[in-house]
Amino acid sequence: MSKPSSFSIRKIQLLTPAILQGIAWPFGRFAVHFFTHLKIEGKENIKKAAQYGRENNVGAIFAVNHTHELDFLFPLVGVSPLSPLFPMFYVAHARKKYGEKTGFGFRRYIYSFPAFLTSWGAHPYIADQNNYSKSMPFHEILLDKRKSVCIFPEGRIQKDAADRKIRGGVAYLAEATGAAIVPIAISGAKGMNARSFFKRERTITIKYLPPLFIKDIEDSTLPIPERYKDSAEKLMNIIEQEVKTN
Repeated sequence: MSKPSSFSIRKIQLLTPAILQGIAWPFGRFAVHFFTHLKIEGKENIKKAAQYGRENNVGAIFAVNHTHELDFLFPLVGVSPLSPLFPMFYVAHARKKYGEKTGFGFRRYIYSFPAFLTSWGAHPYIADQNNYSKSMPFHEILLDKRKSVCIFPEGRIQKDAADRKIRGGVAYLAEATGAAIVPIAISGAKGMNARSFFKRERTITIKYLPPLFIKDIEDSTLPIPERYKDSAEKLMNIIEQEVKTN
């Protein structure tokens, strides 16, 4: 698929997240291990996605259920800095939107600080385009460059089932690039606060499920964009079913 001619990725945009995430990874992994009863399952599926990427010259998509502010950290816990799938690039909201989220407290000023999120590899989708190729050109190019893209199809932290609104971007990226999707089921983090974290009261399970491909979840008879949303809902149902078993 052709990319917008006016859009490109600078080397610094690839290098900075690799450096920052590489420095932070051992500390983040230690903290999650130490302060929670951490379980990591399905690491062999990360290797399968990496092998597929090497053979097909494409990156990997990590799709995650979203129940906590720290969810951006959990997908990286099982991915070694030496892996070809490291670092992780994220589909994020525009920094202005984070600044408006009072639920983040003082952290919203950090998240909305210029270049903070992008330096760590979180790049916003372009809202109100009514066209996925125009909404996520950066992430599409990243996958074509064999980079990893992490996306939360639910779009925001889910408080309950009624709050759930799934977006189809994950299916579009998989179809446009041919990348494998690694579903990640995270359980135990919902409602976790600083007290329960530091008192080591939680058991966090991070399960990497077998890679999926767009053909596994897509109904090609549906029109666009309904096709992408339907595929994303099937994907999230797989993840949610896994969460219920933990």
